[in-house]
Amino acid sequence: MNLCLKTLIYDIEGNLKDLLTADEYNEFGFEMTYFNDNCNNLLIYHCQNKVDILIVDESGQDKERLAVALDIIHSNFCQNILVVGSEARQDDKYFYLSSEEKINFDLRLGMKLLEIKRKISAKPSHNLSLIKSKICDVLNEYKFSMRHAGFKYFSEAILKAYMIFPYEYSTMNLYKEIALEYGKSASAIEKSMRTALFRASSKVNVMPQTAENMKLRAQLPRDLTNNMAISTIVTRLITDKDLCDEEEVLVK
Repeated sequence: MNLCLKTLIYDIEGNLKDLLTADEYNEFGFEMTYFNDNCNNLLIYHCQNKVDILIVDESGQDKERLAVALDIIHSNFCQNILVVGSEARQDDKYFYLSSEEKINFDLRLGMKLLEIKRKISAKPSHNLSLIKSKICDVLNEYKFSMRHAGFKYFSEAILKAYMIFPYEYSTMNLYKEIALEYGKSASAIEKSMRTALFRASSKVNVMPQTAENMKLRAQLPRDLTNNMAISTIVTRLITDKDLCDEEEVLVK
């Protein structure tokens, strides 16, 4: 299977469009989509679509507002963010590239993308007991009820999607596989998971408006689909320090 990474380019002024041509980068495994709307709609896009890599040009942006949006996206949707700005910076969260160094800028941008791709391509931990424990922790954090059948179906779907990362999964195929294991129909699995997700989201959205609860609300909007919930949790697992450390031990 070829790894194809869904790459969103947030470029208000159009500075990157000529440098990141969709056809050229598709050959290297990047499926490019351009976006030039406001920060609120950028968040909505991530709620509704799977994004593996986000490229952001800071030009023309309110940097404080953009920083808040990127923090939300990094925490909940996409861990691989490349920021193109007036100066190169370093921190543990984002990849940075200075737009001021014009010489071979397109090549340096391509190298950064390939660096991110190598990071994503690293195999996740296969310690099943630890993975299952982490999945249950996240579902409990998201207020899923363990008494509802949708909890165990979500657990199975997340595990299956995680185990084939970084390759894409078909939600319908997940339903079919789980249905076969539990002697149910795929539609029954989908409905049970959807109901469990709706109940969890409903719980979160009536909780007191504390900072922690508002963060949960951002992660569990009422219109969140089964597919996006699975993708969000898989992303959390991929970047979980315990699982990454476990993989390093297994490799050694």
